Amino acid sequence: MDARQLKYFLAVVDAGSVHRAAELLFVAQPSVSQALRTLERDLGSLLFHRTGRRLVLTAAGHALVAPAREVMRGLELARATVEAVDGLLGGELVIASMPSQSISPLTDLIAAFAAANPLVRISVRAASTPADVGKMLPPATPNSA
Repeated sequence: MDARQLKYFLAVVDAGSVHRAAELLFVAQPSVSQALRTLERDLGSLLFHRTGRRLVLTAAGHALVAPAREVMRGLELARATVEAVDGLLGGELVIASMPSQSISPLTDLIAAFAAANPLVRISVRAASTPADVGKMLPPATPNSA
């Protein structure tokens, strides 16, 4: 079982036919039919009753719909997470600050940054002296700027 097979399966479920699913997926109809047959073979169970050109979900097909949707959501989330990190849209920002700076200007700066970068997690760590701030910095890596 693979993501393409699940995608094609859900497309048929949503479209109501292999022909319409193939059109929506921009693939040839035999590709969708073959993916469904392979998925059924891999699972060892029929997912559709075939009555002429109509497909009706079997009990096994009904059981697969929710988990297949969950897998597809998980794959989309994985892709979005990687894109967010690579595009600098997400990630984590850790700030080390002395108490004198933690109210002003830090709160205004954090608020502006958070508004512009809503997918970045922000945390603030207290430091008593400038030396403590330096100790909280991670070691430099060759790729860090």
